[in-house]
Amino acid sequence: ESMSLAIALPPRQRGALTIEFLNQESAEAGQKVLQDQMHYIERGFRRREIDEQRARELADSFTPETRGKRVVMELTAEELREKIGPVLVLTMIRDREGAARIRAGSNLRKLSQAILLWTYEHGEGRLPEDLALVEQVFTDPRVDGTTWALVNRNPRFAADNAFAYVRPADRLDSIKEPDITVLAYEKPPAGGVREGVNVAFADGRVEWMSATDFEELAALQGFEIQHLPR
Repeated sequence: ESMSLAIALPPRQRGALTIEFLNQESAEAGQKVLQDQMHYIERGFRRREIDEQRARELADSFTPETRGKRVVMELTAEELREKIGPVLVLTMIRDREGAARIRAGSNLRKLSQAILLWTYEHGEGRLPEDLALVEQVFTDPRVDGTTWALVNRNPRFAADNAFAYVRPADRLDSIKEPDITVLAYEKPPAGGVREGVNVAFADGRVEWMSATDFEELAALQGFEIQHLPR
């Protein structure tokens, strides 16, 4: 019938999600359905690198209760302060970082596509000598109005000129293994690669690579990893 969310601020901090059904029988059935879904919440917490015991405690905090024709999921001040609050903050931070990583990968994909576009339309199969040459394709209306300034910016680090170009060969058709040959990548911070970077390959594919894998691949293919300025 209806659903409401109530949140009270300190000093009487609490939160409650209330779902109202047509009758008590429907509410009891709804409570069982919600209870069965709690293991998905627990699995979600585990995916965020929360240990098993803590994930179980957090999921238990969301246990639905039947009160007449209502089902209530209530969180006490202690649960909000000591259990749920820190996890929500951690989740929001990680989700925001994940979104920035995806946007950075999207920018890198557009950049690598522009490199390949320049190769075919301007270089006659020859790869551009540097990224400055690639900028001209972003003035082409066929690129949906995407500007060089936007695509060459990394939202993860709020940095301009944030992608490095690896010119693996003079000509694209001379690359024997384009699916594993690095074409470009996002420059990591000056302090190091950290958890990983987005990498574009000569076949146009973009992949997220861990720090270890990327460093090993750079060493194998013989290019030095460029970093953002301090």
